[in-house]
Amino acid sequence: MAAAIILGATGIASAEYSAPYDSWDQCEADRQVAAGQINGVVTDCLRGDVFGLDGSKFFFNKLYH
Repeated sequence: MAAAIILGATGIASAEYSAPYDSWDQCEADRQVAAGQINGVVTDCLRGDVFGLDGSKFFFNKLYH
């Protein structure tokens, strides 16, 4: 619920999770590239369980305007 409130307050239209990464370093490298390519916000690389996904992998979330 808190995520929905935050997304609604910032006017972000849609969200998309990255592919799963085995290491934080791999995730962070791709996250930096994605941050420069989208019209929106990219979250930090976090363990999947933060997003309700596979907790043994790392993901970032692309939030589009």
